[in-house]
Amino acid sequence: MNQSLPLVSVVIRTYNRSATLPRAVSSVLSQDYPKIELIVIDDGSTDTTVAVLRPFTGSLIYHFQENQGLAAGREKGLQLAKGTYIIYLDSDDWWEPGILSRMMPPLIGSAAGFAFSEWSYDDSRAQSRLHSTPLFCEINPTGDENQGFILSPRDARYLFIRNHHAPPSGTILRRDLLSRDFNVTATVADDWVAILDIILHHHTPSVYFSVPLWNKGVDGSNIYDGSLDIRGAIELELKDNIWIFKALKGLFTPDERFIIRQRVSQLFIDRAFHQRKISASLSRSIVDCVRSFFWSPNAKALREGFKQLLRA
Repeated sequence: MNQSLPLVSVVIRTYNRSATLPRAVSSVLSQDYPKIELIVIDDGSTDTTVAVLRPFTGSLIYHFQENQGLAAGREKGLQLAKGTYIIYLDSDDWWEPGILSRMMPPLIGSAAGFAFSEWSYDDSRAQSRLHSTPLFCEINPTGDENQGFILSPRDARYLFIRNHHAPPSGTILRRDLLSRDFNVTATVADDWVAILDIILHHHTPSVYFSVPLWNKGVDGSNIYDGSLDIRGAIELELKDNIWIFKALKGLFTPDERFIIRQRVSQLFIDRAFHQRKISASLSRSIVDCVRSFFWSPNAKALREGFKQLLRA
């Protein structure tokens, strides 16, 4: 039976996370799914990463490279991976027991392109889960909480074009559908690009688990837990949304392009507002308001944007 199960490659890209890396590695190696390949990409760490991995010698593949960034590290892991499925676990996150044995059967059985699950924060913060949002009510998935919800290609497209986020630590991807290299230009959305690539090119179903099957570490060192101020987070999201729009523009429908243009437009307004809050000069903020209008011409929104600036 075990021989018929597909190999799952787990890639952990890490950079100076020796404090949390052993927890992530242990959570993979303790899984009851029998066919796992664990690859750790050390992206130029200067801390004690090598030392904390020593107890796991023989249980994982270790690769060191000069620091090249998150997307490049994941891309290297993809090159080394031999599995039919691949999942990227962040080095400050960790899995609950049984995540793969729970997610893999419906993923295989439905011929889905990917599966993703909810998660918990380790600081017990409140979280709005997809299945309880109005967005989820607008689609019609089949399944249940225990076996997972099967999303049609149309439903998956509807969710992810609207910027639903499935963090990589809880997202299993079919390796043969990852036909493009990771976008090493993207700052935080390289995983979103990979999912959109599957959705837009291959039109496969996907599987959604509405229960938390993994944990997001909160240590003040990434955008999920507030290491960036609001303006910095807006900057990253803006850059990646513009890249996605330009790179995949030909694959979006007119309605989808409109949705992304609106999102970029609002991000320019948000950036203008926060720039104004920290600077007495209006010039850069006014430029962003004009850029917002270029992306989504809306006179009313532009007027409201200028009003925000004047009140800031």
